Amino acid sequence: MDITKAITNLNEAHTKLGISPSPDATFFTEWKEPLPPLIDAETARLDHLKQRYLYYADSGAITEGTVHLILLSPLLETLGFIDPPYQVRGEKYVRFEIEDGDTQLDGLIDALVIHDRPLGGAEHHRL
Repeated sequence: MDITKAITNLNEAHTKLGISPSPDATFFTEWKEPLPPLIDAETARLDHLKQRYLYYADSGAITEGTVHLILLSPLLETLGFIDPPYQVRGEKYVRFEIEDGDTQLDGLIDALVIHDRPLGGAEHHRL
């Protein structure tokens, strides 16, 4: 069964996959690491992308494809995730099996950013 047919919103994902937001402040340790400050041009670009998204979302007719065009690609570009040392992979097939063993969900990860580490490992960020 296709994921987008079986799960149409976040509440259904929580219920069907048995997931929930983690209250653990150390769940993503990357959030605790200091980040380089944004320059004024980056801040302005991000503010522009936010306003663009709100404009389209306000119409009530925003689709996944529209979000990719107006937000995801420009955001990845602005943040430098398209150029080395990162690589973007689009539409990677995934399969989930729910613990009951009777349900398998198939779908695609829309965008996967890969960063090769110097020691040969790879770090994956799902966006």
